[in-house]
Amino acid sequence: MESAEHFLLHCTIHQEARNELQLSLQEITDSSACTSRLYLSESILLAPRWNNVTKNQDKHIKAALFQYISDSKVKL
Repeated sequence: MESAEHFLLHCTIHQEARNELQLSLQEITDSSACTSRLYLSESILLAPRWNNVTKNQDKHIKAALFQYISDSKVKL
């Protein structure tokens, strides 16, 4: 069984979906006029409020994460 970190950040099987996830994070940063970029990390995906993101950004990060999970076709 793979870890959450491996599934979210390293598994080569899901690289295409991960690229889309990273693009989504860039769009969230760009659309919110945020001064700091959101980088793909386990903590930004699983606990974004601890990373000084807004409630609106948090909502979009969660949507991007669930899209990644759906795109990966992994049964959790």
